[in-house]
Amino acid sequence: QQQQQQQQQQPPAPVPPTPVRTAWDLKMLERRQVHSDAVSGCVLLLVDNMDASNLPEPPSNAENKKRSLLATTSLDGGLLVHKVSLSKANPVDQDRAGATAFSSTFTRFSYSSIMSRGGEGDASPAAGTSSSAAAPPHQPTSKLTEYRTHSSRDPLASLVVASDGATGHVAFAGGHDDVVLAYGINSACAVASVYSHRDAVTGLDLIQRGSNPSSALWLDNATHVMVSGSWDATVKVWSASVSAGETVAIHREPLAELFDADSSIVSVSACSISSPGTSGGIVIAAGCADGSFCVWNIHSDGMQVILHQEPPSRRGAGPCSSVQWVRTGS
Repeated sequence: QQQQQQQQQQPPAPVPPTPVRTAWDLKMLERRQVHSDAVSGCVLLLVDNMDASNLPEPPSNAENKKRSLLATTSLDGGLLVHKVSLSKANPVDQDRAGATAFSSTFTRFSYSSIMSRGGEGDASPAAGTSSSAAAPPHQPTSKLTEYRTHSSRDPLASLVVASDGATGHVAFAGGHDDVVLAYGINSACAVASVYSHRDAVTGLDLIQRGSNPSSALWLDNATHVMVSGSWDATVKVWSASVSAGETVAIHREPLAELFDADSSIVSVSACSISSPGTSGGIVIAAGCADGSFCVWNIHSDGMQVILHQEPPSRRGAGPCSSVQWVRTGS
């Protein structure tokens, strides 16, 4: 009895806290081959990021869906823009997409050659060929509708997209022809270009003009600073203007050139800084083919400073294929 009384007097065991779920609930909406070679750039223009301030009235749901766009570039030389429906996938479509899903990392390898090796990925038959396989009983509803196409004779290796401040968007694509091409998505044509490097343009980023731009980096009519990286192991900074009607002007001479990388550059990322106690300007990071990466600060007066230069021995084999600045705090 004493033992039972002691057990009754003991406080109940604490209930373990419910674990906080931090994983993303990812569901595949669609898997589809839209290029015949590796996809080198991909930008999703969501409805919330569209500027509707100049529209006469807020767009309806149907119009919103039409204005969600997916832009891609590829080593096949294609720049494609698809309209995207972001509604939830049909359960049957979801099951079928999940059953055939695969992931691969592409650098300079051909998508078609990778698919031909395994024979297990459900690659679509090439255009102009026929297949004797019976049609599946269910054809999933496509979430992608082709909207714009542009073809280049040379592979396209990088992509970034900017708004024109109204209802248009401009895709900037860097290619193996050493040129940065500006393509108006609404106007469906090339609107500007600049011969930028002595080798393939493999990295692009844009910085939009702020309220207090530094005079050394911002020309009078500039709306953006464009940063490009190349296999020629250089990073260049350009002045660009993007205005309503998808009108683009790129200054022919770079604002700055950075020569400190020891290997071909495969990725770049840039952002502006204006924190108290700093010299302002912009910071640029570049990942290289040998696994190294560099970080620069171009001050508001134009002075260039190397903030960090990491050798490839610290990162193992393989290229530093992606770099990205992320803002934290207010």
